[in-house]
Amino acid sequence: EPDVAVSALDVELASSWGVEHIGAGVAHASGNKGAGVKVGIIDSGIDYTHPELVSSYSGGWDFVNDDSDPRDDYGHGTQVAGIVGAADNDAGIVGVAPEADLYAYKVFDSLGSGNYSDVIAALDRAIADGIDVVNLSIGSQQDPGQAFQDACDNAAAAGLLLVAAAGNFGTFDGSGDNIAYPAQYSSVLAVGATMDEEDLRAYFSSTGLELDLMAPGYEVYTTDLFGGYAYETGTSMA
Repeated sequence: EPDVAVSALDVELASSWGVEHIGAGVAHASGNKGAGVKVGIIDSGIDYTHPELVSSYSGGWDFVNDDSDPRDDYGHGTQVAGIVGAADNDAGIVGVAPEADLYAYKVFDSLGSGNYSDVIAALDRAIADGIDVVNLSIGSQQDPGQAFQDACDNAAAAGLLLVAAAGNFGTFDGSGDNIAYPAQYSSVLAVGATMDEEDLRAYFSSTGLELDLMAPGYEVYTTDLFGGYAYETGTSMA
């Protein structure tokens, strides 16, 4: 019989079903792991002491406390950061772009609350920092106003790719136009959530003409505070 080649399974990638499902493993194998790409995460900060994130964390700003230490004390930003850029270190999980440079722009406090004025300031800071991609896993059903839309439009005009959660305001039958802001804006990429390998829409994922993409957003295993991991669900994870 032929001596067929065998290799170890990439358990780290298999643990990150969403990352694997979108084909990131193929990109990684080709040598493309996001090196040289700056990703700004406008959220609750990043737990930059997490073993999966310590090597990719590259700085940021805390707009809640107005200082240079955007450490996460809520958790949401760290969960997003793990999906974006958890290290390819044969442990835990791996992110979509494990060699990207992650910047944390903290606009949410320890209770997950924040103001759009801080998000506007974070977008301005991202432009100044030369960020390539901005993740906006934030949203509201109410239009936050012209100033915020202008900030998004200006960032996009400056060459930043703005990616936002489509929102968790969907109906069970998928009817209605309920995309959240800022995902509704034409300058922002709106991403909805699928819930399994068959690419079925997650029952909570917002729908509407502004929707651009769908990605895994149901029970996604990712990084959490204090060096931990957690299963998280929502269009933020998508």
